[in-house]
Amino acid sequence: MPRMIRTPVWMTFGAVLLLTLAAGGARASDSRPHTASDDQGVWTFVGFSDHGGAPSGAYDPTRRRFVVLRLTDSPPYGVGTVYSIQLGETVTHGPLVTIDPPNSVPAGSPAIYDPINDRLIVYSGTGSYALSFSTPVPTWSVLPAGALPPPRTNAVAVYDPAGERMVIFGGETSPYDHLNDVWAYSFATESWSNITPSESPVDEYHWGIAYHAAIYDPIRSRLVSYGGAYRYFSPSWSTVSGMYGSDLGTPAWEKLPYGDPYGGPRADHSLVYDSNRDRLVTFGGRSAQVGYVYGSPAAYSLETEQWTSLTPTGTGPTDRYNHIAAYDPEGDRMVLFGGSSGGQEIWLLTWQSASVGVGPAAANARLGVRAPGSVVRGAPFAVTTSFAQAGQARLDLMDVGGRIVESVSLRVDGPGERAMLMGRASMQPGVYFLRLGQNGAQARAKVALIR
Repeated sequence: MPRMIRTPVWMTFGAVLLLTLAAGGARASDSRPHTASDDQGVWTFVGFSDHGGAPSGAYDPTRRRFVVLRLTDSPPYGVGTVYSIQLGETVTHGPLVTIDPPNSVPAGSPAIYDPINDRLIVYSGTGSYALSFSTPVPTWSVLPAGALPPPRTNAVAVYDPAGERMVIFGGETSPYDHLNDVWAYSFATESWSNITPSESPVDEYHWGIAYHAAIYDPIRSRLVSYGGAYRYFSPSWSTVSGMYGSDLGTPAWEKLPYGDPYGGPRADHSLVYDSNRDRLVTFGGRSAQVGYVYGSPAAYSLETEQWTSLTPTGTGPTDRYNHIAAYDPEGDRMVLFGGSSGGQEIWLLTWQSASVGVGPAAANARLGVRAPGSVVRGAPFAVTTSFAQAGQARLDLMDVGGRIVESVSLRVDGPGERAMLMGRASMQPGVYFLRLGQNGAQARAKVALIR
């Protein structure tokens, strides 16, 4: 999401924040996805879009695309063209919608995708607007809300699939007034609730935070916030980067282990959740040193709580900030858009190894998994797996957040196919992913559960 920091003076600290969104946030070791190949990735330049302006956006798992909004830094605020980066074997991009939402949406407005209701939601700081794709012609609407959170800019928002809600954290109301509150918008009740822990987070986030980045951790049901900046009654900004956590059953922030990823605290950076490896991947951002901008990716393992610098092959993007990114689980890659030095560039950072088969194309020659494209909720569906060799295998059914909802261990004696039924009656409508792993290789498929 876009963020602007306009100041010549900076100070440095360090912390990243985790907020558990379900009571009893234990680290469920039996539900964590197994680690995929630990390669460093390969950079690929996709091309230039004709979509200028400060970007915001969200990943649409239903159609496997990155939906991008163009936002402006000064009135009159507007979105104009909504842009699509379609992800597949061939990546394409182009305009989706050319109309504005009902009211102003300034730069720094975060967006999430609600796959259950098939809509993009953007939070403007004073209201929420939905772009529905469930009709032949996409349309904007104002979301009913009732009592609203305090107005703000440069907050973060994540989609919580377990609670079917949008969760926002932090932001600023003025250059010297930053927030550390947490609010949730329920799609079921169409209302906001304040879910802020009773105690403020310690250290850097105590005074509030803005210009940060966040993801939803589906395994531990928590919001993970990394980096950002604040200014507490001082002309100097302080940038941060570290780790905290809080169980909402006993609300108190917990600082987690943290090590310098590759240069220190930052703001205006991107952050994605790599569901195949249970890790965060960050790129870019600005440091506390005036004029210094990052340009290398780094990964933080949520299992080992350690940073690792990534050194992908290929020529990558230039150093930048104010860009956006999303993770494509089927392609096992991060898609990067825009930024201070690449306002119309589209890049891919891909980790999937050549041994990984995806969908039906892999079935005849190697590891593969197939399922119907869509099934009716409430009935199990057939899944066909294929193997090229013997060895223990595991098949996971995951929701869009990467959380495992069903898992099967398979003993494979040799090459061949086998069929089985998956899908529980309690599963909610939406997009799900199948992930089959054996001997270090993986295959994936997607299935949509409809009402």
